[in-house]
Amino acid sequence: PPPVQTPPTVTIISPNQSIVNYQGNNCTINIVAKVTGVTNQSEISVLYNGNPFPNYTWNANAGQVTITMQNVNSGAHVFVISAQTTAGSASQSVTFNCSPPPPPPQACQPVITVISPNQSTVTYQGNNCNLNVVAKITCITDPGQISVKWNGNPFTAYTWNPSSQHIHWNMQHVSPSNNVFVITATNSAGTASVTQTFICNSSPNNTTNQKPAITLVTPATDPYTSTVNTMTVVLKIEFISGAGDVQFKLNNQIQSGGTYNASTMQYSIPVTLNSGNNSIQVKASNGQGQTTKNMTITLGGGKTNENNKNEEKGGDKKPPVPNAPKPKTGTIKKDG
Repeated sequence: PPPVQTPPTVTIISPNQSIVNYQGNNCTINIVAKVTGVTNQSEISVLYNGNPFPNYTWNANAGQVTITMQNVNSGAHVFVISAQTTAGSASQSVTFNCSPPPPPPQACQPVITVISPNQSTVTYQGNNCNLNVVAKITCITDPGQISVKWNGNPFTAYTWNPSSQHIHWNMQHVSPSNNVFVITATNSAGTASVTQTFICNSSPNNTTNQKPAITLVTPATDPYTSTVNTMTVVLKIEFISGAGDVQFKLNNQIQSGGTYNASTMQYSIPVTLNSGNNSIQVKASNGQGQTTKNMTITLGGGKTNENNKNEEKGGDKKPPVPNAPKPKTGTIKKDG
């Protein structure tokens, strides 16, 4: 008797799932199927979306059907690979769902916020005008979308940090002049612009070209003892342009938050004291040089407000006597 023929089998090796979803501009279809139980290619058929598809490759030695298509249009692409012999039939299918890429997110309109200085016009009275600008710009993806002009001319001496979205520049010892900076940010959604002005005037009280002079205001004495751990230190500093000319250290740590009043020439900064001695160092600089002032503020420990009042009045609070006898109480008898 003739040998019994084995029924054919069809197994799709790649892809390893029956439905493949592809999103992008270049949808590519790659199919490899293993076919057994056939003796020639005529026993194999491929349908593509229900229609015969002859553009496949048959490797008789490996028993494999291969299909490759590139740049396929969007839509569903269904392939059915079949084998049919006198011993039976087999088939397996795979579907590729090709879709275009998602649309790019809509750009947001740029927003510019000047962080420092905190006013749009800053007036400096002095010979050491420092221009320091920090601004945050949102909705910008490329530094080419930013432009800065200084008095109408392009200005490029700034740095841009894409992580913090900060633009920054610092100019020191600027001559007396008006300095107008315009920051502009532009993208496909729109344009934003802010103006920052610095007015640098000569200092009328520095005609002798002196170095800065520092005088204590609050506290007025050095050393000084404080009964509270927070206070504002005030110093009169002459011959400077602003707070940018002052470095204030508390316990060897540079502090921020100082302000300068050009009218009173007073520099003020809030501080938080540690228990015990607190060292303070103030450095003021101008074009003529630098002046340093050191002082010590001691935070007194454990005093109450009542004790402080007594001390202010000159009262003497005596310590209790240990094991002192208590006064006797009773009735006094009179003779007669």
